[in-house]
Amino acid sequence: MAERPVFVKIDEHKDVHAVIGAIKGKIAEAKDALNNINRIKQQEEKELDAWKSEIEEVEKKVSFIDEALS
Repeated sequence: MAERPVFVKIDEHKDVHAVIGAIKGKIAEAKDALNNINRIKQQEEKELDAWKSEIEEVEKKVSFIDEALS
């Protein structure tokens, strides 16, 4: 199939550019939101790892005390 030129009215051309600009803006907003979510997720993972370590430390201490008392 041979490609043929597409003719668009100037006012429609401007409308298309405006819509494309708006879409690009929304894409940028979505990327920012995803980056923020990813950053928050990483912070949560750090917090959960810290809690897990603290729980494991408490568990070790309780086991040590339990063994010492037995």
